[in-house]
Amino acid sequence: MSKPAVKASKKRGAPKAEKPEKPAPSFEVSIRSAAFHFPEGGISTSALVLNEQPHRVFFLRERRNIGVKYVHTAALTDTPSSLATTAAQNALARGGIDPSTLDMVVTAGCTPPDFDMWSMPTKVAKNIGALNAECFGIGEAGCASAFAAMRVLVPMMLAPDGPRRVMLVAGCITPGGHFFPPATIYGDGAGALILERTKVGKATGPRVIRADYYTDCQYIDSFGPVAGLMKLRLDGQLVPADWTVRIKDIKQMEVLVQTTAERGASFVKKTLKKARWTPEDLRWLILDNVAAVVPEVMAEIFALPQDRVLLENIRRYGHAWVVDMFVNLATIFDEHPLAPAERIVCAGMGQGEHWGVMLLEN
Repeated sequence: MSKPAVKASKKRGAPKAEKPEKPAPSFEVSIRSAAFHFPEGGISTSALVLNEQPHRVFFLRERRNIGVKYVHTAALTDTPSSLATTAAQNALARGGIDPSTLDMVVTAGCTPPDFDMWSMPTKVAKNIGALNAECFGIGEAGCASAFAAMRVLVPMMLAPDGPRRVMLVAGCITPGGHFFPPATIYGDGAGALILERTKVGKATGPRVIRADYYTDCQYIDSFGPVAGLMKLRLDGQLVPADWTVRIKDIKQMEVLVQTTAERGASFVKKTLKKARWTPEDLRWLILDNVAAVVPEVMAEIFALPQDRVLLENIRRYGHAWVVDMFVNLATIFDEHPLAPAERIVCAGMGQGEHWGVMLLEN
């Protein structure tokens, strides 16, 4: 029996089949409104140094590097959800939005919530009248939790059946000490963004071009509070000092302090490359309000002039955990209106170690 004929091989040099082009996106996500709220109380950096570490000399170099002069502090009657509710109401008012049209209310947090209820996002939704909204929270990412939330929400909203209008809100109250040398000073506050999905070309605010997120878990044990489930089970209680942020690994902490700007710049570069942007394209470089030295060094790395770096909020508001991104965006929209096609990069770090990077275009 003869062998079956072998199929003729393809001719050499034959053109390869072209890959089908990706379909053009149908939707885009923009920021319809941004707002924040700080409690009335506050304390100066000098007073914090005396109150919380009376025997420590706060060196001039550290004062200059951090750059924070004053932080807001919550009253005993304030709760994370009450602060978040006010910020959410401010965002709704600024955007002229009926809360019943919100498809989701999502909280981003890294400090303890109210604890006397199961769901902070649901509490905020009830307070503002968003009774039709799905509610959930995103955290476990330190001060980068707002960026983690954007990383989740933007692809979700771009899906064909994704939510059309989302409230992202944060409310943070420092449970322990506010002074954390040599890194930063923590304050209390809240912020809110209203994200809106529209057809391409119909954006109602600056468009979210990318929302990226990076993690390097080797620094997880460098600093943080000692409060935890084990301590609560063993001692039966947690006191404010247990929640105070403190250095746990001095060598890791030294590396973090000395290289934060360089590591952040490397992640920003990755995201810019993905979007085919260059640093020269940026109107604003916006980092969290942790320490003035970080955006200043990063600006030098990118060869950006100082008038493209948002520094003013470090001095006048200080660092408020997850809230910084909301405060800084609201400041840009209200006080430095963007011209058409101007571009922004926002970046922030959270213990873990996590970095979030978000690109916006007007």
